[in-house]
Amino acid sequence: MRSGQKSELVRLLEASTTVECPDVDVKVFDAAAVVNMLSPGKSKKFKDYAKSVFLNYIIKKKAQNIKRIDLIWVQYFENSLKWSTREARGLGVRRRVCDNASILVHWKSFQRSDENKKEEIFQYLQKA
Repeated sequence: MRSGQKSELVRLLEASTTVECPDVDVKVFDAAAVVNMLSPGKSKKFKDYAKSVFLNYIIKKKAQNIKRIDLIWVQYFENSLKWSTREARGLGVRRRVCDNASILVHWKSFQRSDENKKEEIFQYLQKA
């Protein structure tokens, strides 16, 4: 099996397609992918990340004039191809997530921990 960079595939697909967005009432987001995609930027606390980055992206930038927004939280199962790829990246730093908890400078390291994602940031953002 060959591995590669998804970003290269996206770049090639975007260059060869045009996107026309139809009028829709509902948008569904892979919220785990959104968290992976959005770095905290200038946010110092998790409450700032939730409001200024995550919710701002979904509501203000991607879901204007939408009546309903659904978020799904994808989980990877042990012994799957994706699981083994993530295991090869190594373990991250475990961190509790709450309103006033400071965000780690190394966001990617935080995201490498399954517990940080499933038990912390995903649960926290579902309530935001």
